[in-house]
Amino acid sequence: MYCTKAKFFDGVSSAGHIVDLQVDDRTDEFHFQTAGGESIVWELNSIYYEKYGNYLEIKHKSDKIAFVQVDDDIFINNFITHLKRKNRVGVYDRLLLLGIKKHLIIGISIFALIVGGYLLLIPVLAEKAVGLIPVSFDHYLGDSFMGDFIDEETIDSIRTEVLNQFADRLKFDSNIQLNFILANSEEVNAFALPNGTIVLYTGLLDKIGGYEELAGLIGHEVTHVQERHSLKMLCRNLSGYIFLSVLISDVNGIMSVIADNAHNLNSLSYSRKHEKEADLGGINMLIKNNISPQGMIKLFERLKDEKYLAPLEIISTHPITEERIKYIDEYIRNTEYKVEKDSVLSALFDKLKSGRNS
Repeated sequence: MYCTKAKFFDGVSSAGHIVDLQVDDRTDEFHFQTAGGESIVWELNSIYYEKYGNYLEIKHKSDKIAFVQVDDDIFINNFITHLKRKNRVGVYDRLLLLGIKKHLIIGISIFALIVGGYLLLIPVLAEKAVGLIPVSFDHYLGDSFMGDFIDEETIDSIRTEVLNQFADRLKFDSNIQLNFILANSEEVNAFALPNGTIVLYTGLLDKIGGYEELAGLIGHEVTHVQERHSLKMLCRNLSGYIFLSVLISDVNGIMSVIADNAHNLNSLSYSRKHEKEADLGGINMLIKNNISPQGMIKLFERLKDEKYLAPLEIISTHPITEERIKYIDEYIRNTEYKVEKDSVLSALFDKLKSGRNS
């Protein structure tokens, strides 16, 4: 048994009056006497309560107007402890009973979860949205970019033909129509467009030391096309817009947002997952064509050389690290392969490097 002084508001008069409040923890009953001398007994399973600052208001479920107001901290703590012991405090009530500091902590935690979900989960879901987009849109996107980005005067048409002859000799696990362009630029870079167009700059070609390295680079970029990595990264970068479009199943909205940002295709920074897929895809293509997969490692080691770091644009979009070279080397060492010298590829590579007419 525990008791305290409390105020009872009967809902008729505006003023409350003092009552002696008792809780019998043996019978689970709530006792007090009104100003008129009426003894009132409420069973604990028939009441509900709300806490406002230092006050606890207790009401009977059958009477929404009358209530008892308690401001005795000791009584309130005993009362709540008793209810908890009887499993009569719900989640909502438990939250109401928490102090303002705990409410603040909960609010900050919920906000952090929302922000974390936006930064981590929504980009992943946005990438998944690529499955909703028809492959035909990839061609539209790539064609649109090429029309605005590549100036015909910058294309080395003679060596572009040789580059396509080189690529045509390679076997790919793909039904995508591929087209290779060699652009005159000191920029050390290469990128793949969703429509199967792969652009290689002469600045990068000048750094490549053998046909095995060029084949590895081509295999890497072709894998980006096959796995629709460009589209996936655009969706990630535009995840907020894409997520809203997915929620309302607006596929046209997704494609419209992506099309408006197609100008970023050549400067995308792929995720580590995408780069690893492209690396392994390039290595497997080399193995399939009986070309030494060491060509991929040679290429990366060459590009990672410190004396080339400053001008290498490819470093920023395709970061080459010791860890990356290490897992490629480990993959090669654990994979069986056969190497056969390809004199045709070697001759075509020499033409590309020398710039002689084919």
